[in-house]
Amino acid sequence: MKKARLCLLIPFLLTCLVGCNQSITPSLNYLDTDFDGLYNSIDPDPNNNKYQTTYFDIVEQQSTNPIDITMDYRYFLYDDKPTFNPMIAEIGASMVYDTYEDGKTTFLNNRYSKCDESIFPFYTQIGMSDIVNISVGYKDNEYDKCGIYLGHHKAVINGQKYQFFFGSIVGYLNTTGWASNFDIGYDSQSYKDVFGESSDWINKKDHKGFSTTSNRVYQDIIQYISDYKDNSFQTYFFGVGHSRGGAIINLVGKEMSDNNKDIKSLFYCFNPALTTTEEDEAKLASYTNIFNLKCEEDVVSMVPIKEWGFTLYGDTLYFSHEKNAEYYESIVKDAYPGKPTKIIDVLTKALQKLSVDREGIYEFMPLDAKNQVFKFLTLKSAENFIKKLDETITFKLMKGSYKATLITPKNLINPYVVEVYTRPCAVIALLSEITELAAAQQLNLEKILELVNTYSDILATFVDIIIEVAKEVEFTLADMLTANTDMQRTHGALATVVSVKFAAHLD
Repeated sequence: MKKARLCLLIPFLLTCLVGCNQSITPSLNYLDTDFDGLYNSIDPDPNNNKYQTTYFDIVEQQSTNPIDITMDYRYFLYDDKPTFNPMIAEIGASMVYDTYEDGKTTFLNNRYSKCDESIFPFYTQIGMSDIVNISVGYKDNEYDKCGIYLGHHKAVINGQKYQFFFGSIVGYLNTTGWASNFDIGYDSQSYKDVFGESSDWINKKDHKGFSTTSNRVYQDIIQYISDYKDNSFQTYFFGVGHSRGGAIINLVGKEMSDNNKDIKSLFYCFNPALTTTEEDEAKLASYTNIFNLKCEEDVVSMVPIKEWGFTLYGDTLYFSHEKNAEYYESIVKDAYPGKPTKIIDVLTKALQKLSVDREGIYEFMPLDAKNQVFKFLTLKSAENFIKKLDETITFKLMKGSYKATLITPKNLINPYVVEVYTRPCAVIALLSEITELAAAQQLNLEKILELVNTYSDILATFVDIIIEVAKEVEFTLADMLTANTDMQRTHGALATVVSVKFAAHLD
């Protein structure tokens, strides 16, 4: 009799046991009291999610003074419409800083041991799993490329199961990608003559270089989520990027918001370049999960110039390096320069003086008989001139920015004439080549003079205007040579991290 009762009791006990496991297993497996991503079983301080971090200053080649940061996965939860969270801005700023090869964070207070450099330091610290670094690019385009770090983390919060996917854009790969910034794009044959066709440029309202790259990034993110998604957890995605990376993640945010309603996504774009000419303000503002954080003094986030109708998807918030200079200097241990680089000022003013719109920069300018008509006594000398142009101008974008036409005289008295037609995008091509060289640390005064001499015949129409504008903004060769350092101080990831950190607590 007792044996029979025991047999009847066993199924009841098993049912209770299974029921208990269903309710308590997540809490046991994912117990994280402070929600910083380190489960209690491995967290040396499970009741403290506040950290101190230092960043490496690549200009001064030294670590900054420590600053504080708080990590809490509960920040990323929202119902219908997320609101801007300064704590998320701090976390995102640290994430973008770690995307730079020389810019890795170091966590203090013995809470972090520096891991292998192939692993993303910040992701490791916040408990991310399956961390990958994907190189994104096109075989037929050497410029439209970038990188992305991806990872995921599972958490149980108030009894609910969440899986967080994080993505951090690496704006450049091996210093390439700068030319893509200048590939604004326009749906015309003239544009295609210079930059070629691209089936990956789907929305012609968007900046072509950013758009084609973001399409591939989006595909890789969705594939990664598909590979690691646990359907028993609610899925959240947080994407960040700085500068070019900020522009790319801005467009990824638009694409993901349109096509993946089952994923709660959030995007913080730090000092992004402008991405779209979409004119529907209601549509732009409808992306309430995209936040663009822009420094008032940063010139990079002012281009392409607003006169051509460029803007950003989502909500844009502003902060100021200038107003935060004292705090900036106390962290970076170096004076904030106070003035942004003048390169973009020169380009913007020059284009304004030429009265060129977005379409016009790809059209050939009217012939200037003074600067663009070259006369030769013999056919051979005229042909040699054209051949020399073709041989010396090797930069792809510059090569498509001009054409040389030979006109044979009707009689021997008149000279042979070579007419050189130039597109205004030749100026953009020159700046593109200069920035590629600067990023690769191959730029010096000698190289600048070499480029100017090489392109003197093509850029003859623009020389007078450029010189005039340079005088107006007091731009010199010295400014060009120091532009990279100035950029680090006004636009660089470290400046963004520090200013965002400070601005987050102003109100």
